[in-house]
Amino acid sequence: MVNRIPMAPNCKIVFEPHNIDNASPATVSRNGMVFMSSSALSWSPVLEGFLKKRSPQEAEILRQLYTASFPDLYCYSIQSLEAKMKMLEAFVIMQSINILQGLIPCKEQGGEITAVYLERLYVFSLMWSVGAVMELEDRCKMEHWLRHHDTIKLDLPNITEACEDTMFDYYVTNDGKWMHWNTCVEEYVCPANSTLEYGSILVPNVDNVRTDFLIQTMAKQCKAVLPIGEQGTDRTVIIKGHMSKYNPESHMAKSLNFSLATTPFMFQRTIEGYVDKRMGTTYGPPAGKEMTVFTDDVNMPIINEWRDQCTIESYVDKRMGTTYGPPAGKEMTALTEDVNMPMINEWGDQCTIESYVDKRMGTTYGPPAGKEMTVFTEDVNMPMINEWGDQCTIESHVDKRMGTTYGPPAGKEMTVFTDDVNMPMINEWGNQ
Repeated sequence: MVNRIPMAPNCKIVFEPHNIDNASPATVSRNGMVFMSSSALSWSPVLEGFLKKRSPQEAEILRQLYTASFPDLYCYSIQSLEAKMKMLEAFVIMQSINILQGLIPCKEQGGEITAVYLERLYVFSLMWSVGAVMELEDRCKMEHWLRHHDTIKLDLPNITEACEDTMFDYYVTNDGKWMHWNTCVEEYVCPANSTLEYGSILVPNVDNVRTDFLIQTMAKQCKAVLPIGEQGTDRTVIIKGHMSKYNPESHMAKSLNFSLATTPFMFQRTIEGYVDKRMGTTYGPPAGKEMTVFTDDVNMPIINEWRDQCTIESYVDKRMGTTYGPPAGKEMTALTEDVNMPMINEWGDQCTIESYVDKRMGTTYGPPAGKEMTVFTEDVNMPMINEWGDQCTIESHVDKRMGTTYGPPAGKEMTVFTDDVNMPMINEWGNQ
């Protein structure tokens, strides 16, 4: 199906695709193509744009530091180290700049900082830009390269050879000194008057305290944060713990669970429920408010409508019409395990239950006559919600402004946490 969008003569559209693998010759011939190579735009203009906003003294120090060390370190990282996620040079330098921007004190907080303090913040930004997407082994190689390079001499943390710590175990204090992260780890005290959910308990250690600090450094600048890692690394718990610190009077938080079946339309409708229309196609949170989006559990698999149904029907007998039940004289217990991971469509859920029960009258159903039925649904805390369920979930937290415009209650901000956004389903055209 071809969609035609009528446009005025003075309207032009610019597309920025990752590739044109699925573009037809007719499409290509009707568009002007401009290929932007990453080699054509180096990291230097990105840095200069940031330095123009800094004082002349800070700009000169940072320019010298980046020029002397960043190109060689980046080349070494892509040639000799293995990243868990590929990042272009422009994104690496941008992440380093964002960390610096979040850590350099404002003039109102203490005026100009010393060259030594600034150099240590620069080293810290290198750790969590170039080294952020590496495993511990490659981080150690990166530190060894920095400490033993012939020309690059940076102010790294002073660590003895007998110690197993690395420079990634240190941060820069407000007075410009290197300090171990274990000094920030507080003793965990379990609340005596409340019962906590096991999955929400997060005992502070160096890793999660450090991650929370990095998230805060980026979030306070309204920058997006994408934690990566294997299952069981507490990414979701850390982010939800960070979001719990928001003032509920001025900031709203909402978590969205993604799955392989999540479509752009579903996500768009979910997001639009929180924002206001500004002008044209521009949307944003309500006036005077901030918004954080957390996308959770994108890695869940999709199960089609037949697989669930066929699994059930293989164990039951047909009674009459669309009524099924266990074999005569037998009872049946259904264990539905890990219901939080598969995608079940609007018919799959209904057919699964109806295959075990008999219709009584109207919309009333129950187990076969003379029998009992036990349904065990495990891990129901993270189901896949379809486009209507998402909308209802969002609308329950927002107020209607006008037309189809919604937003958080007046005077409040809103944060949306979407977990595991890294694995959406790729459609037949290769789009993700």
